[in-house]
Amino acid sequence: MDWPDKVKAWELHYLEETPIDRIRWGVKRGEVTPSWNTIKRVVGDFLLLTPAQVEQLPDALQARWRELQPARPGKGQEAPSDDLLSAAKETFKAQLFTLAPEDILIDDLGSLGDRRLRLRQDTLSVVLQSLGYTAGFKATITATTWAVPEVEIFLRVKTAFSGVSVERYCPAERDPLFQDWFASAPGTLKQDIAEWNRLGGSYLADAVSTRMKIYDAARQETRAWLAEGLLAGLPRVLPPPPQPLTANFGNLIYQLAIEYCRSEGARGLPDEACYDTMPGDYPPWVKLVLGQPRIHLGNPLPGIVQRWIDIHRRMIVEWGQSKDIGMLLYLFERLCGIEKTIKKGLMTDYPGPTR
Repeated sequence: MDWPDKVKAWELHYLEETPIDRIRWGVKRGEVTPSWNTIKRVVGDFLLLTPAQVEQLPDALQARWRELQPARPGKGQEAPSDDLLSAAKETFKAQLFTLAPEDILIDDLGSLGDRRLRLRQDTLSVVLQSLGYTAGFKATITATTWAVPEVEIFLRVKTAFSGVSVERYCPAERDPLFQDWFASAPGTLKQDIAEWNRLGGSYLADAVSTRMKIYDAARQETRAWLAEGLLAGLPRVLPPPPQPLTANFGNLIYQLAIEYCRSEGARGLPDEACYDTMPGDYPPWVKLVLGQPRIHLGNPLPGIVQRWIDIHRRMIVEWGQSKDIGMLLYLFERLCGIEKTIKKGLMTDYPGPTR
């Protein structure tokens, strides 16, 4: 998000106490609406601004920033520990969020150690609220692109008996003030945070694995396009296009299968009329596209376009009915429940240990 949009979001949240979902629409630009996770990250960033950045804010926001995060003690100053602890808690809450499964478009979780992933949603993200279903489930697909990193998540990748395990974590939990407060927190809160970290990592790993399985299956099923072209009498010396399938082909199966499962089949399956072709860059191959934004799915030969459409729609249904997608949605709801419990516990004051 640009600086003016961030300022507007901070004013809405910190001065007007506007709910995050309404903030999303308040900073919308054209058809581009920031995601829920983006607004949560931006809201948390307010507490981490440097004094130089704060000077660029309107007076009311500067005053609010000083209330929430006063300067750390210098010579001859007392530390307003309650305010600093509140700021640490707010930062922790901003880092504690669960990505919806359709937003997890990650190819690699990284090597061993603590990882910081900045996710770019510059692959087309389907805006399912705008699908516009009719009685016959005929959909108009709309999409948005994101020009800047939208979400920042923190992972801990480590070896385990079964290979490699992944955990989520929030860097704010390393703040000394937060650690002092957390030491006196009840065991149930500590268990909830440990469970969220563990289950959140498994959830991300499962989402990455499921999306990769879908892409591999789609590539296998569409690989017959060359044989079909040869049977249709095309010259055998004709070179294939560099990229028969785009990432959108598999990503949209994954995203739409999630919506198909979530709605128990009422949404997520585009009507055949939503698919179309455009002239390709490598004649005689054409571009297979989906919806009004003309989302580029791949480059089939004209004689097998319908076969690719059938494969795409069938895989949406099959994966939408799969245990893999069902488990992702179950884990997402469970993690959101744990997150809600943790944030409620963060509102409680526990007497810290005496030093």
